[in-house]
Amino acid sequence: MHRTLRHLIALSLAASLPLAAQAVDPTAVAKDRAEAAYDAKKEVTEHRYDMTKEECKALSGHAREVCMQDAKSVRTAEKADAKADLKAAKARAEAAGERNEAAYKAAKERCEGLTGKAEDACIGEAKLRHHQ
Repeated sequence: MHRTLRHLIALSLAASLPLAAQAVDPTAVAKDRAEAAYDAKKEVTEHRYDMTKEECKALSGHAREVCMQDAKSVRTAEKADAKADLKAAKARAEAAGERNEAAYKAAKERCEGLTGKAEDACIGEAKLRHHQ
């Protein structure tokens, strides 16, 4: 279990550390984090399932069958929850990206009333603020 937990933490950190030399798309970063979390949840779920199966081997007869069915049921439910979490996280990231794009367009429109260096500075600030 400790190895799996370390793997989960490593995946989360790797997904959360964007490359500083490149422009960062917050939507893509959020989606990458969601994918990493999903993969980690799947791995933890499989690990738990394997451990439970081993525990079921100590039982016999009907009790063993019930134990195995319970383990499968928990695994299926956890996978479904992880998949739902992934879909929700991607949808939130997409919505955040659309909100950011709309805010950038509005900020850029406000800059059009300015001229020269003031307009350039305004557009530059809008790009920085909205990660464009």
